[in-house]
Amino acid sequence: MKNTYNTLKINKNIPLDYHEHLIQSGLLTQQQLDLAKAEQHLNNSSLRSVILKTGFLTERELLTWTCTEFALPVFSRDHDLSFARPLCSPDTQKQLYDLKAVPLNLKMETGELTIVLSDPLDITLQDHLLNIYPKATSLKILGALEKEIISILDQLYEQQSPYEKQNYGPGAQEPTEHLSYLANGAPALSTNTADLIDTFLENAVKSHA
Repeated sequence: MKNTYNTLKINKNIPLDYHEHLIQSGLLTQQQLDLAKAEQHLNNSSLRSVILKTGFLTERELLTWTCTEFALPVFSRDHDLSFARPLCSPDTQKQLYDLKAVPLNLKMETGELTIVLSDPLDITLQDHLLNIYPKATSLKILGALEKEIISILDQLYEQQSPYEKQNYGPGAQEPTEHLSYLANGAPALSTNTADLIDTFLENAVKSHA
């Protein structure tokens, strides 16, 4: 009998040996799983990442098996993202990119958080998400490929105003569009004051370069 996503509620009912199901399904041999577990302990990485790195399974194969085995829905790009926007604040941006997770909705009346994950069965990751959203008491999980999750996050954060958006890449700069009034339409300033402002802005930009 297939499991349903309800068994993942608050992450307590996921079998710790669920990777053994990969052998039962014929996707991995016992030798491959043993090798993956040895590599996992050696490098302190997730078993999923090791399985993908070694090429035993592709990401799509592993995601398809996970969603089928545990009856998890697969995210569609037609999904409504209007409720995701308030959950993707600047405070959570880096965490969501690191976790490869997209929050879609949080029902305040039930505490159910709908979330898109590339590794739906990662208990540690799920618990971390519940810490990020303390008002959530349960998870409804959808699966998606990592590149799809990154694309969704990019879309959500591109929709934010320059004041909210943060860039965590190399050479990130703080938006300065809101300072343009100093150059356009502002009252005339004395030479000394203008020089001080120019120096301040130049140093501010350099400090974020």
